[in-house]
Amino acid sequence: MEFANECADGALLPREMMLRARARSLMAWQHSGLSNICPRISFESAFYPDKRELSEAEQTQVSFLFGVWENQLQQSQGSFLCGALSLADLNFVPSLIRILRHHDNVEMFPLVAAWSDRLLRRESVQEWMREAERLPHVWYDDYLLL
Repeated sequence: MEFANECADGALLPREMMLRARARSLMAWQHSGLSNICPRISFESAFYPDKRELSEAEQTQVSFLFGVWENQLQQSQGSFLCGALSLADLNFVPSLIRILRHHDNVEMFPLVAAWSDRLLRRESVQEWMREAERLPHVWYDDYLLL
């Protein structure tokens, strides 16, 4: 992601130093541990024809994550996590998809609902999802275990 930002002359991260640092912090969180939020809800499971209910622990984790995003969106006072669209937003698209496909109730988080809608309606994301939908499912044996 840093390489892509360099190739784009820095246009993929906020210009303002503190916002750029915040964007990098959010991106680091995604790469360092966010995948452990709902670890049995893989990206692949987003494409399963039948979804299982989230466990109570998973629902708690989702609420925590949505709360972080809601707070960041409120602080940014923009349409995206750091005001304008940046790598910080795009970085979360896979997690957003895997969670929303299992837990679509975001009514308590109106900023997250609007943000996720903006991201998921991007043509590049829709194209990526159409391609992913065509691939064979990768099944995990423990997916249905609660």
